[in-house]
Amino acid sequence: MLKPQVRAYLLNIGEFLEEERGESLCVRAAEWLDDTRREKADRCRQGRARAAAVGAGLLLQLGMQELSEGEDTACRSNPEGEDTVCRSNPNRGTRGPCGASGGRVLWQELTVTGLLGRLRVRSSLTYAYGEMGKPFLQGCPWYFSLSHSGDYVLCAFSRREVGADLQRIESVDTGKLAGRFFAGQECKALEACGTELSGRRLFFELWARKEALGKLTGQGVAGMLGRNMLERGAEEPEWLEVPAPEGYAAAVCLRGEEISFTGVEQWDD
Repeated sequence: MLKPQVRAYLLNIGEFLEEERGESLCVRAAEWLDDTRREKADRCRQGRARAAAVGAGLLLQLGMQELSEGEDTACRSNPEGEDTVCRSNPNRGTRGPCGASGGRVLWQELTVTGLLGRLRVRSSLTYAYGEMGKPFLQGCPWYFSLSHSGDYVLCAFSRREVGADLQRIESVDTGKLAGRFFAGQECKALEACGTELSGRRLFFELWARKEALGKLTGQGVAGMLGRNMLERGAEEPEWLEVPAPEGYAAAVCLRGEEISFTGVEQWDD
């Protein structure tokens, strides 16, 4: 079988925050949201929180539209010239932008204008919640996970339960925080980092993993704080490396067993 595959979208919500046209663009974009997501966005104050809520709803709409089109969907640029960016994982030896090897992450980075140019149909989505409060879409074969940080929103889809997280790398006392919340091996790895910058990056990469696993299980990050995210045992989740913008860390994880993911987009080399 192919290793698990994930389709992930990263949306830059910066256009929603522009002084001149940001608010009007956000209002127009909100018309594409399903009723639940629109109500959630309306409850947010204007600014970054509302922009992120609208962005998350847009990514769910785009994902459902493109995943439902099947395996023969081609990677497109919108007619206004806002190209999407397809990035392959540099550690997996794929051919071209997204090669044919199993286990790859299908990844797109979008602008708001580019995303809106690809939407054609507004999907009416129905949400349900698992025992731990984790949301899923009723009647859909794809699981999803959302995260937002700074100027970006991340949404990952898979045919089985998935957790995704995005963290903006900030200037914090990583040693103090790691001493409170990290496992011993993680703390040692941070101490071994040669520079403050590399240590900060590793801290947020590990934190993103904890958040992603907490979303996968529905337990939240509180249940993952003392767990070693550097281990790769047979019973551990499978971590799929995804690129992140400069100054951010991202993580996506699935259950450990192998399974194929069929609702993927075919990318042109």
